[in-house]
Amino acid sequence: MWNAVSGYEQGKLSYWLNIIQAKAPDSPILLVVTHIDKRADATLPFAEFKQKYPQIISDKYYQVGNLTGIGIDEVRHAIAKAAAQLPLMGEKWPTHWLEAANAIRAKTEKSLTPNPLYELMTAHHLAKNHCLILAKWLHELGELLYFHDNEDLKNIVILKPQWVTELMSRVLTSQQVLDKKGILTDAHRDVLWADLNHEMREHFSNLMEQFDLSYRALDDRHTRFIVECLPFEAPNYQAAWNDTGDAKEICMTYELNTLPPGIPT
Repeated sequence: MWNAVSGYEQGKLSYWLNIIQAKAPDSPILLVVTHIDKRADATLPFAEFKQKYPQIISDKYYQVGNLTGIGIDEVRHAIAKAAAQLPLMGEKWPTHWLEAANAIRAKTEKSLTPNPLYELMTAHHLAKNHCLILAKWLHELGELLYFHDNEDLKNIVILKPQWVTELMSRVLTSQQVLDKKGILTDAHRDVLWADLNHEMREHFSNLMEQFDLSYRALDDRHTRFIVECLPFEAPNYQAAWNDTGDAKEICMTYELNTLPPGIPT
């Protein structure tokens, strides 16, 4: 989406489409211009964008008026139609699979280890070799978080994904992390996540790395860099570099059409 008043160039439409193309190339895209009640003459070289980004699935871009609500119903229907064509949508599930999924949804716990999750599934008559399949489907649908093929994350299943968002926001909005220019120590992390035990703190730290929100310092395993809180301008390191003496310098230059999210920016 972009604001009609500022235009698609100032709205960085190409930047965000490049991000989607790089990070989620199979995701279908709908383009929506907002605030047309403030500027009705908003235009977009749609054919050019559609050729460059084949993930755009519609034959036009949608226009929405924020004051009048005009166009919102059309966008809503377009989203529903696109969602209905996504993988797993319309997939027929055996009754006992649906019952197992509903039992998982009804759990009040925010997390489980895989074994109790599988026991719950087999209690609803799932074959043991089907448990992982259902868990992966629920993960793909966003109903839980289970990175079964990640050595650091495979031992815990998050049943309430919104919980992850809430905990990570504590880090991203921490004034201490901002004041330290993006540096998060384990000591401060333990304060921010004081309601978690040590195992869960480690798990959520690893989740942040999985989502490219943080990177662990190589020389100090108890320090992480929080990407969103890093200063945009690079520090002046030239004086310190010059003090290293006769060290040899190897320089590599990368030329990118657009800066991807995460540490490169």
